[in-house]
Amino acid sequence: MKLLFDDACGICRRWVPFWGRILAEHGVAVEGARGLEDLRAVDGPRVHDGAEAYRAVFRRLPWAAPFWILSTAPVLRRIFDAGYRLFARNRYRFSSACRLSSFRSAARPSS
Repeated sequence: MKLLFDDACGICRRWVPFWGRILAEHGVAVEGARGLEDLRAVDGPRVHDGAEAYRAVFRRLPWAAPFWILSTAPVLRRIFDAGYRLFARNRYRFSSACRLSSFRSAARPSS
Protein backbone atom coordinates (compact mmCIF):
# COMPACT_ATOMS: atom_id res chain seq x y z
CA MET A 1 0.00 0.00 0.00
CA LYS A 2 1.14 3.55 -0.70
CA LEU A 3 -0.07 6.48 1.40
CA LEU A 4 -0.03 9.83 -0.41
CA PHE A 5 -0.35 13.08 1.50
CA ASP A 6 -0.45 16.80 0.69
CA ASP A 7 3.20 17.84 0.80
CA ALA A 8 2.15 21.51 0.88
CA CYS A 9 0.44 21.10 4.27
CA GLY A 10 2.72 21.72 7.26
CA ILE A 11 0.84 19.29 9.52
CA CYS A 12 0.78 16.56 6.87
CA ARG A 13 4.48 17.11 6.06
CA ARG A 14 5.42 16.67 9.69
CA TRP A 15 2.88 14.09 10.89
CA VAL A 16 2.75 11.49 8.10
CA PRO A 17 6.54 10.98 7.78
CA PHE A 18 6.78 10.85 11.58
CA TRP A 19 4.80 7.59 11.34
CA GLY A 20 6.68 6.49 8.19
CA ARG A 21 8.92 3.87 9.82
CA ILE A 22 6.02 2.23 11.66
CA LEU A 23 3.86 2.29 8.55
CA ALA A 24 6.70 0.80 6.47
CA GLU A 25 6.98 -2.09 8.92
CA HIS A 26 3.36 -2.91 8.02
CA GLY A 27 3.73 -2.56 4.26
CA VAL A 28 2.65 1.06 3.89
CA ALA A 29 4.97 3.36 1.91
CA VAL A 30 4.59 7.12 2.46
CA GLU A 31 4.96 9.71 -0.28
CA GLY A 32 4.26 13.45 -0.44
CA ALA A 33 2.32 14.83 -3.40
CA ARG A 34 1.63 18.48 -4.18
CA GLY A 35 -1.93 19.63 -4.73
CA LEU A 36 -3.55 16.54 -3.22
CA GLU A 37 -6.87 17.53 -1.66
CA ASP A 38 -7.25 14.41 0.48
CA LEU A 39 -5.08 11.79 2.06
CA ARG A 40 -4.97 8.88 -0.40
CA ALA A 41 -4.18 5.21 0.18
CA VAL A 42 -3.49 3.14 -2.93
CA ASP A 43 -3.77 -0.56 -2.26
CA GLY A 44 -3.32 -2.43 -5.53
CA PRO A 45 -6.30 -1.53 -7.70
CA ARG A 46 -8.19 0.04 -4.78
CA VAL A 47 -7.90 3.74 -4.02
CA HIS A 48 -9.13 5.13 -0.70
CA ASP A 49 -9.46 8.89 -0.24
CA GLY A 50 -9.95 11.01 2.86
CA ALA A 51 -11.30 9.30 5.97
CA GLU A 52 -11.46 6.04 4.03
CA ALA A 53 -7.66 6.22 3.61
CA TYR A 54 -7.29 6.38 7.39
CA ARG A 55 -9.52 3.33 7.73
CA ALA A 56 -7.43 1.43 5.16
CA VAL A 57 -4.26 2.20 7.14
CA PHE A 58 -5.92 1.36 10.47
CA ARG A 59 -6.69 -2.11 9.09
CA ARG A 60 -2.99 -2.66 8.37
CA LEU A 61 -1.81 -1.87 11.89
CA PRO A 62 -2.70 -4.51 14.49
CA TRP A 63 -2.63 -2.02 17.37
CA ALA A 64 -4.95 0.34 15.41
CA ALA A 65 -7.73 -2.26 15.08
CA PRO A 66 -9.85 -0.50 17.76
CA PHE A 67 -9.65 2.74 15.72
CA TRP A 68 -10.75 0.87 12.60
CA ILE A 69 -13.68 -0.73 14.45
CA LEU A 70 -14.78 2.60 15.94
CA SER A 71 -14.38 4.47 12.65
CA THR A 72 -16.62 1.94 10.88
CA ALA A 73 -19.47 1.90 13.43
CA PRO A 74 -22.48 3.65 11.80
CA VAL A 75 -22.79 6.77 13.98
CA LEU A 76 -19.08 7.07 14.72
CA ARG A 77 -18.31 6.68 11.00
CA ARG A 78 -20.30 9.84 10.25
CA ILE A 79 -18.56 11.72 13.07
CA PHE A 80 -15.11 10.49 11.96
CA ASP A 81 -15.81 11.43 8.32
CA ALA A 82 -17.14 14.87 9.29
CA GLY A 83 -14.11 15.47 11.53
CA TYR A 84 -11.77 14.51 8.71
CA ARG A 85 -13.58 16.82 6.24
CA LEU A 86 -13.44 19.71 8.73
CA PHE A 87 -9.71 19.22 9.24
CA ALA A 88 -8.97 18.71 5.52
CA ARG A 89 -10.80 21.91 4.52
CA ASN A 90 -8.91 23.91 7.14
CA ARG A 91 -5.52 22.15 7.23
CA TYR A 92 -3.57 25.21 6.08
CA ARG A 93 -5.13 27.26 8.88
CA PHE A 94 -4.18 24.59 11.41
CA SER A 95 -0.65 24.52 9.99
CA SER A 96 -0.35 28.28 10.44
CA ALA A 97 -1.84 28.19 13.95
CA CYS A 98 0.67 25.50 14.95
CA ARG A 99 3.47 27.51 13.28
CA LEU A 100 4.27 24.64 10.94
CA SER A 101 5.53 25.99 7.66
CA SER A 102 3.81 24.83 4.54
CA PHE A 103 5.01 25.11 0.98
CA ARG A 104 2.27 27.69 0.49
CA SER A 105 3.61 29.98 3.24
CA ALA A 106 7.25 29.25 2.41
CA ALA A 107 6.65 30.30 -1.20
CA ARG A 108 5.23 33.70 -0.19
CA PRO A 109 7.79 36.50 -0.10
CA SER A 110 8.02 38.21 3.28
CA SER A 111 6.91 41.83 3.41
